[in-house]
Amino acid sequence: MICNKNPIEVKGNRRNDMKKNLALSLVLMSIVFIVAACSSDKSADREVSDDKTTGVVPLYTPGSGGTNYVIGAGISQLFNSSKEMPDVVLSTESVNGSTEIAKNLISRSEKGKAAFGVPASDIATNIYQGKDPIITGEHKDLKAVTWFSYAAVHIVVPKKSEIKSIEDLKGKKVGVAPKGSSPYNFMQTLLADEYNISFDEDVKVIPLGNPEISEGLQNGSIDVGILTGFIPAPLITEVSQLMDVKIIPFDEKKLSSFTENHPYYSSMEVEANTYKDQKEDITIGAFETMLLTHENTDDDMVYNLVKFIMENEEDIKQVHNSFDISPKSVSRGVVIPFHPGAIKYFKEEDIKYE
Repeated sequence: MICNKNPIEVKGNRRNDMKKNLALSLVLMSIVFIVAACSSDKSADREVSDDKTTGVVPLYTPGSGGTNYVIGAGISQLFNSSKEMPDVVLSTESVNGSTEIAKNLISRSEKGKAAFGVPASDIATNIYQGKDPIITGEHKDLKAVTWFSYAAVHIVVPKKSEIKSIEDLKGKKVGVAPKGSSPYNFMQTLLADEYNISFDEDVKVIPLGNPEISEGLQNGSIDVGILTGFIPAPLITEVSQLMDVKIIPFDEKKLSSFTENHPYYSSMEVEANTYKDQKEDITIGAFETMLLTHENTDDDMVYNLVKFIMENEEDIKQVHNSFDISPKSVSRGVVIPFHPGAIKYFKEEDIKYE
């Protein structure tokens, strides 16, 4: 397995490209939402037939409107339109987070029905290895297809806050997604491994949704907010328009050690001026997401989907500019073994995947 140990740089020209393509992206995203919804409604009762290569195949993603849903819906629509597999309809379905995605994949696997999903890689790996607190037992039937995307972890505090480093989180009120989520898992594991701080005992953790975290920072009910997203993250941009905030940088040495031990986590270099009043380059952490399936999904179906994704990068990128699946990124943060259909394509194209 090849792990991406080098920080991902967010360059200025990348942001300029985003601005240039914004109008087109918004139009395409609107089309994706409409078509995906219609496709799901019209074909909800259809199932994959006994030969496992025809019918409706679900692609489970987290909440509708999020980055992975938009990319997933775009891939589904473009794949269906391409007639790569004319008897298959890939249907994007929004569910409640990575654990729910894995539950659905496991259920489909037990029934011998094809399915794909886009969970966070850390949660998927824990479920595969039997270490998840919610889904018990090992689930070796889960198989990787490719790396999918990332979510950068921003530790946000009011600009006047005395908090300057991660060590300063001890004893503070921290708003974060609920226990079991990737933001929570990331912070819990990082603090325990690298700082000898218990996220559950030494920090006053307050489980909140993103709107509540933003509100809590504004009214002072929390000292710190953990917000995630593709850089530049809209959540950070929005809260910085409502109040003066700063992003706490990660200790690069500790983060390097952390990501080496946990390959589904990574580091990001955020260029100066990416966010309001951010005058210097900073390093922050991130968690990866992956395209996942199970061993009972047909090899040809997985092969054709991987082939389509790899050979239509520019079209998919028009749906969302964060799309970055390429031969160099397929194994980033992936610990779960790859599906035979994906391996077949990687070998044909001489793509390193382990």
